[in-house]
Amino acid sequence: MRLLGRRRKSQDVCHGGMHIIQAGRLQFRSTTENEMLVGLASASDYEAQYRLGWNATHIVSEPRRSQLLDIGPRRRGRIMQFKDAWYLHGVDSYTGQHAGMVSVGCQPHGYEIGGWLAPAFRRHRLGSELFGAALTLAHEHLGIATVVAGAENTNTACRRALETAGFVAMQRAPVHVLPNGRMVNSSWYAHTASTPRRCS
Repeated sequence: MRLLGRRRKSQDVCHGGMHIIQAGRLQFRSTTENEMLVGLASASDYEAQYRLGWNATHIVSEPRRSQLLDIGPRRRGRIMQFKDAWYLHGVDSYTGQHAGMVSVGCQPHGYEIGGWLAPAFRRHRLGSELFGAALTLAHEHLGIATVVAGAENTNTACRRALETAGFVAMQRAPVHVLPNGRMVNSSWYAHTASTPRRCS
């Protein structure tokens, strides 16, 4: 695990229960109901689901998927709140276009991060910004010291993005079962902050 010294004070702004994080080109903020739908749509394509393996109830089918992505995110509805899970919706700082989502959730083995990029933002070396935002959320907003993340061994882009964001390899059972039942050989990573803090 990587142990950090005192991190640079975050320049992000949080208010009213909303977290806002700037990560390079992308800005992440607590997810509203409408943004959650757009986020689910952006990971409902075959390429994303081959890696994520969600249950069918979470997948947005066509033509609804394309409609949501064409319209884009709108700040409508309440901020989504879950027990022991936090979601951030990412947008392109220049265009406002939906870019992806990240999450931090409590699992039996500890806190785990997840995330995905929308189709138009894949293969642009933005994965490290995505996972960097998740680290900022966990360490500087939620007060969580250690988070873990997994990636399928063949998902080279995801593994490289995790490593670029500062994650280091850890030992864990190599076989992981996705929600849809597909079994994958995975690599696991961890990131630890020595002085985690809460934003408010």
